[in-house]
Amino acid sequence: QTQALEVARERFELVFDRAPIGMAVTTFDEATVVEVNRRFAQMLGYTADELVGRCINDFIHADDNARVPPVRERAHLGATAEVRFICKDGSVVWTRLLVSIMVDTDGTELVVGHVEDVTEQRHSAEWMEWAATHDGLTDLPNRFRFLDTLGSLLTAAPIGSVAVLFIDLDNFKVINDSLGHEAGDQLLMAMSERLRAVVRDRDMLGRFGGDEFIVLLRDVSGAHDPREIAERLRQEIAHPVQIEGAELYVTASIGITINDRDGI
Repeated sequence: QTQALEVARERFELVFDRAPIGMAVTTFDEATVVEVNRRFAQMLGYTADELVGRCINDFIHADDNARVPPVRERAHLGATAEVRFICKDGSVVWTRLLVSIMVDTDGTELVVGHVEDVTEQRHSAEWMEWAATHDGLTDLPNRFRFLDTLGSLLTAAPIGSVAVLFIDLDNFKVINDSLGHEAGDQLLMAMSERLRAVVRDRDMLGRFGGDEFIVLLRDVSGAHDPREIAERLRQEIAHPVQIEGAELYVTASIGITINDRDGI
């Protein structure tokens, strides 16, 4: 029987060490790392010896330590949590963490963490969310993101505190037709950079579509007059731009609207 137990223990240790998912065993009270498998150590860029004896919380992003529910609660519910671990090189790995509680032979409670690396899936999801709300050419927020932000802002903004500037590049179709779409794209990217230089970080610049840009101004006041901002934008746009060896002079029509009454 003793031999059978020893064989079973060796088999378990082999499975634990070679499991394709990261695994870590810690004490319950102090969260001290007792044992980790090869995959978990590789995930964080450490050796197992560098992790054992350390507090597991030292490797978890501080925001996630504060956000994730207590271990016993998660173990009872069988719930996973998204947790960021800090790697040895300072990079971050996103994981899906499932914990369970076991009792060691001496009666000590241990926590077993099953750690799945979901960094690639997380980045893919973030990219898809970004792509759905941003313009692929200029990297600016698209009309859907802009209108959503504007709608949320207007629900609580005081009357007269929000302004929207609508910018339409003049005769853009002529440039597209004469120099080609690639030249038109270069012009749009150049214009977006110029507009960014004028718009404050707290405000919002978006591409509404085609040759149309839109600016959201927050906290409109005498020191931040929409008409003055529009004039600065017009002047930036008017500077000549070099596109494929040609010097282009562009003008724009700019409309201004202010939330001067409820619901608008």
